Amino acid sequence: MIGDPVSAEDQEGMCYVTYTDNENYKVAFVFESAWINPDPRLYMYTVELADE
Repeated sequence: MIGDPVSAEDQEGMCYVTYTDNENYKVAFVFESAWINPDPRLYMYTVELADE
């Protein structure tokens, strides 16, 4: 289970949703904004090392 996002924000027609395990990784999902598409598609995702 991935849990609750640490942040979710709409910006420039996209919705950015970020999750972290606070130890190793941060995963950000980028979706089309629900304001543009009521059934938004995943545009991309990134996996980064968590902030230390």
